[in-house]
Amino acid sequence: MGIFAYDTDTYVYHSEGNEQLRIQICTRTDCQFERVHLRINKDNTSIVVMEGPIEPGQTIDLGAALQGDYYFKFTAEETGVISDTGDSEVDELLGPYDLLLMSTKYSPHGN
Repeated sequence: MGIFAYDTDTYVYHSEGNEQLRIQICTRTDCQFERVHLRINKDNTSIVVMEGPIEPGQTIDLGAALQGDYYFKFTAEETGVISDTGDSEVDELLGPYDLLLMSTKYSPHGN
C-alpha cells in the first residue's frame, strides 16, 4: 500500500520472461481519485511497453516476453487544459491506494 501526495511512484518487477503480469490498483482501498497515469518501461529505458490511464479496480494483463526489469511508473493523469494558463489540468492524487503487481504464472508454452 502506498500514499499519493502529488508525487510519482515507481515499482519494479523482475521477470524471467515469457510470462503474463497482472496490474490492479485500488482493489482493497477506497481510492480518492478517478484514474492515474501508468507508464511501463522495459529495463528503465525509453522502450515503452504500455502507457495510459488506469482506473480504480481495473485489471490490466500484460505480456512480459523478455527477461529483465519492468518499471511501473504512476503519475497524475491529465484531464484537460487550464484555459487561462495553458497548463495541464490533472486529477488530484491524494490519499492511500493499494497496488497488485504479480505474475499470473501463465505461459503460452504451458511452462
